[in-house]
Amino acid sequence: VHNGFRLVTSPDGEVAVTGMFESDAAKEQYGQQRAFISGVAFLPDESLAAMPARAIGMLLKTVERQNELRGSLRHKVARMAPEVRRAVDEALVLPDEISRIVSAMEDEQFDLLMLRDLIQSCGRDAALCGDVGTNACIQRAWQAWTAYIDRLQAIEEVLVTEVVERRATTARRKQRLLASFAAAAAVGALAST
Repeated sequence: VHNGFRLVTSPDGEVAVTGMFESDAAKEQYGQQRAFISGVAFLPDESLAAMPARAIGMLLKTVERQNELRGSLRHKVARMAPEVRRAVDEALVLPDEISRIVSAMEDEQFDLLMLRDLIQSCGRDAALCGDVGTNACIQRAWQAWTAYIDRLQAIEEVLVTEVVERRATTARRKQRLLASFAAAAAVGALAST
């Protein structure tokens, strides 16, 4: 995908390049969040209480950054083809498992014990995990984050396809224009002889 960044030279293409970068950055943010949350899910109360404020701040910053990246990506694809916009909008919808946990992190009364309990209980929704144990809920949360990161990867692929198609269309237009100029020049040269 990174080589795809160099494919684009047109102003419309620049939008897609920026979008791919933001999609990539969002994947990174969700990956960091997934790792942090998975670790929190297994820590005892004492370890959670001793967690440095800086680490908690970094986790909360991922939520803020994710919201910014999703909003920016939606804005930047607004001028693209409707099917591209639709694909991006659909891919950016957070699954319930992630949405509940992210909402908890955005809450003013957020703390790590609450977060761990939420993860271990599958978002306090028995319908999500049924009668399975804590480890299954943690595994489900990991899988939800992984599936979401995969969806962000799919966004990149859609954007790369859009960029390549735009580039090919522009090249074909240039070829037709050059051919018509050449034909006009040939007709002009014949007329003058």
